[in-house]
Amino acid sequence: MINELKIIENIDILFNRKIVIYGIGDRGKETLKMLKKAGISVEYLCDSNCSFWGKYIDGIEVLSIPKLKLIDLNENLLIVIAIEKIQHIDQVIDTIIRIGLKTEYIATYMGVKASLYKNMYDLRINNNYRIIETQKQKLIDARYVARGIELVEIILKALDKIGELLVYQPGKVGSSTIIYSLGLIGIPAVHIHYLYAKNYNLTYDIRSIMKSYRNMLKKTNAKIITLVREPLSRDISAIFEKFSGHDLYTYYQSSTHSFTEHCIELIRKYYIGGECEMCNQYDWFDKELKSVFDIDIFTYPFDREKGYTIIKQNNIEVLVMKLEKLNTLESVIAEFVEAPHFKLVNFNEQDSKPYKYLYKNVKNTIKIPKDIVNFYYKNNARMDHFYSEEEKMSFLKKLEKNIN
Repeated sequence: MINELKIIENIDILFNRKIVIYGIGDRGKETLKMLKKAGISVEYLCDSNCSFWGKYIDGIEVLSIPKLKLIDLNENLLIVIAIEKIQHIDQVIDTIIRIGLKTEYIATYMGVKASLYKNMYDLRINNNYRIIETQKQKLIDARYVARGIELVEIILKALDKIGELLVYQPGKVGSSTIIYSLGLIGIPAVHIHYLYAKNYNLTYDIRSIMKSYRNMLKKTNAKIITLVREPLSRDISAIFEKFSGHDLYTYYQSSTHSFTEHCIELIRKYYIGGECEMCNQYDWFDKELKSVFDIDIFTYPFDREKGYTIIKQNNIEVLVMKLEKLNTLESVIAEFVEAPHFKLVNFNEQDSKPYKYLYKNVKNTIKIPKDIVNFYYKNNARMDHFYSEEEKMSFLKKLEKNIN
């Protein structure tokens, strides 16, 4: 029911419809404050908790569910579900379906915020709000420092686990399921995407700490789990990880593209073009695994049918798996981590993210240009290392409606 793209691409909806904020907790108050600062009126509030019905917050009535349905019959509404936890948003959607609201305009806090950024220079938006939000652009320059601090914190914790399992892979390839499953049976593991600091814009001190950690790892009998995934799905998923942070400002304050067009441009720029530290997952194995451990996985055979291989080089063992085969590899992982009682429990990280609904909207509508498809699917020896022609044809069949 939620279609964030409509709100993002047409800010008139925010001005021409009567807005109902569903949820009066911290996220609801934050949404109300954001819209007021932007100069956009909020007509009603609503909440599932009947103890708030009929009360007023900032002079705005908190509607009961029956009253919301009645108003929906007579007015053109935009319902903004402003709730922190995704599972609670899903419950609200179930309520909206159950009571049969007629409005087709339903969004989350994420969609409304994105619409404001996309249309920041619309003259109807309050100028003070515009000034404050555009100043946040400058904070993006600190993202490498923040990333460096985060890396150091991970490594400091990891120093206590030297010689234990390392889950080390490109982003958005399903590693959260591995970490979650290991955690359920108490197996300690270090989860990290980046170790080779030379590739990133980090301070000298941070580089030194990372180098020291790498050198210690090389002297231990380290075990590494890494994964790959169908590249187009992975790239789209990785783009949304950018939108969950400060990079949201970068796009919405500068782009004239539609949201889906901009996703395509970022895929072309970062994953195909390899700009900055971001790269497609196959290049990651050079920039990271090969640089840190001198292991070139492309020189080792990979069993495409079984979906995994185990590489043993000096004192390092690497389990390389395809995400698409993960559910068949429980026993392989169990043996590798020496835990016969290991059970694989799926953890869909995407469903816990604030951009869950926008992500689904884009996946249903995005049209990927042929040049990006061909980059991976035609004469790409690295993709062919992991995937057979039959698998590639199966992927393309599923993506058929998304290929331009």
